[in-house]
Amino acid sequence: MTNVTVENVWKIYGDQTVLENISLEIEPGSFIALVG
Repeated sequence: MTNVTVENVWKIYGDQTVLENISLEIEPGSFIALVG
């Protein structure tokens, strides 16, 4: 069972693509840190 799902994320600054088609699944009880 997945607690959090993020699918197909894109981020573009001007003409620079910094994230392209990123997906993430976080299972219950997991600890995740996103730094950026």
